[in-house]
Amino acid sequence: MSILDLSSLHRGGGAGQPADATQQRALTARGIVARAPASESDSMHVVIKGVSLDQGFEVVAGNWTPRGSALPAKGAECLIVFDDEGDACVPVYSGSTALVPSGPAGGDLTGTYPNPSLRAVPPSGVRPILATQRAAVADFGYIALSNGTTPVINNGAGGLVQISYTPTVDCWWEVTGHISNIHKTDATYSYMYAYIHLNVVDQDGHDAVYMNLTQHSAVDTFAFRSGAKLFRLAANTAYTCSLGTTGDNTGSWEYYASRDHIGLSGKAWAQ
Repeated sequence: MSILDLSSLHRGGGAGQPADATQQRALTARGIVARAPASESDSMHVVIKGVSLDQGFEVVAGNWTPRGSALPAKGAECLIVFDDEGDACVPVYSGSTALVPSGPAGGDLTGTYPNPSLRAVPPSGVRPILATQRAAVADFGYIALSNGTTPVINNGAGGLVQISYTPTVDCWWEVTGHISNIHKTDATYSYMYAYIHLNVVDQDGHDAVYMNLTQHSAVDTFAFRSGAKLFRLAANTAYTCSLGTTGDNTGSWEYYASRDHIGLSGKAWAQ
């Protein structure tokens, strides 16, 4: 081994650790193969990258490890590790070309090697959104709600304002709906409900939320009702949530059907 100042080399281990015998760590350096071995029983000569070729280290057989079946080639890069006595070894020869990983990425990465991308990782405790839904009505004008009926808010074409979701895992489904410009068309006090209704009960037996409205034509001429419900859905079950109105009392009402006045939305995340 040639005499060489190793004071500038990297010593592994944590910063600030004491340099006693129990805390010593190997010195490492990036090296280049100056003389390649003819076989695994042969020695090779390595130099520290950027240092003159006449200042190198002989690495005997057993102190270097080939990469698979490939022997080190002259000029190949390698990692040189020095023990406490300054003797050199090459734990894994890096080869004249870098190892290129392949296959699917995992953990915080997505895609495939050699060019994976960073997965969108939410903060700890935050569940990523599985799906979102949205529904609104067409511009349809005023729609009357007659006495003694159980009317529904339609989409301007005779259908319900509704969203549907079939989860593949158990999940939470937060549904929000709003109806604006509801008003009474007679002078008698009566009440009605705007509601969000699920076609089947969720895992906790919930299927609706109601928003009460009481008025006559001289008060609360135009009202706005908005409500939300958090449902706990079961995997592989088809759910449909509708927005509607119902009246348990006499009275005549009307509402304005418009994409800006009536809407229903949902978002789901895993339990």
